[in-house]
Amino acid sequence: FEFIALQPVFQADSQQELDHLHQEVPPPPVASLFPDIPYELGRMVDALVSKEPEGRPDSAAQVFHALARHDQGVNE
Repeated sequence: FEFIALQPVFQADSQQELDHLHQEVPPPPVASLFPDIPYELGRMVDALVSKEPEGRPDSAAQVFHALARHDQGVNE
């Protein structure tokens, strides 16, 4: 997320507040911070930081293949 959005998912004044944000608050869609992100790449980044396990990719291989498809589409 931070690599794409150029900022952390959450920012806070204290570690306690930051912990609360990470545990309880849904992260913002990466496209809200980086509007030029390609749609599919934004969806993958959002899935990777999902609070809900069912919203995250099942494996690193799934992430790899999604990124490879994105890369292939960009380079065509």
